[in-house]
Amino acid sequence: MYTFCVTYHVAVTYEDVPLDSAADLVDVTSAISASPRRVYIPRGGPLQFAYAVNPQDGSPVDVTSAISGAIAAHRLSGYPGEYTLMASGGMLHVVPAAAEGKDGERREISALMNESFTLPSERVTQVGPVLRAVLRAAGKSRGRQIVLASPLPHQFEETPFPMESRPLSARDWVSKALAAGGLEMSWLLLYDATFDNYVFTLYPI
Repeated sequence: MYTFCVTYHVAVTYEDVPLDSAADLVDVTSAISASPRRVYIPRGGPLQFAYAVNPQDGSPVDVTSAISGAIAAHRLSGYPGEYTLMASGGMLHVVPAAAEGKDGERREISALMNESFTLPSERVTQVGPVLRAVLRAAGKSRGRQIVLASPLPHQFEETPFPMESRPLSARDWVSKALAAGGLEMSWLLLYDATFDNYVFTLYPI
C-alpha cells in the first residue's frame, strides 16, 4: 500500500489487523543476531492484482477500484486478516474488518482508528500535540500502545490546530490535524507482534 500511494501520489491510509493468532505469525528470531526476545513478523508474501491505468503516465484510472482489487486479492491469498475500504476526511482508508483470535476463530473486528472520543477542551493547540494525544487515546481504548515510527515534522509543533468539542473518530482527528499541518501526507498503522503494540508512520504523498 505504501508503494502504491507514494508512486501515484494518492491519499490512502492503512491500518493492520491485530495479529493475535499464532498461525498468522512467523518467528524470525534466528535471523536476527543478539535479539533479547523472540521476534515475530506477519505471515505474508507477494500480492498480485490488476487495475486499469492511464496510458500517459501509468497511474490508475480509478483509485478506488484499484485499492478494492488489492483488498480482494489479499482476501483470496489467505494472508492474515480481512479488510474493507472506506472514505472520510477527504481520504480513502483501508481498515481491518475481521481477523483470527488467539483461539484461531475468525471474528469481525472494529478498526482501532474507528474509536471516537473528545480531546481536552483548549480552543487552540498545536498539530503535534494533537496527533500525540489522539494516538494515546486510541491506543488506550484497546489496551495497546501506539508509538511514532519517527519524530513528527518540526512545523507540526508550531502550527495551530482549532480544537473541537465534539467527539471524532481517531481517523478523523488525524485527518484534520494533517490538513491543519499544511503538508500532503498519509499514514500507516502497523501492528508489531514482537511488542504487541502499533507503530504509526507518516509519509509524504
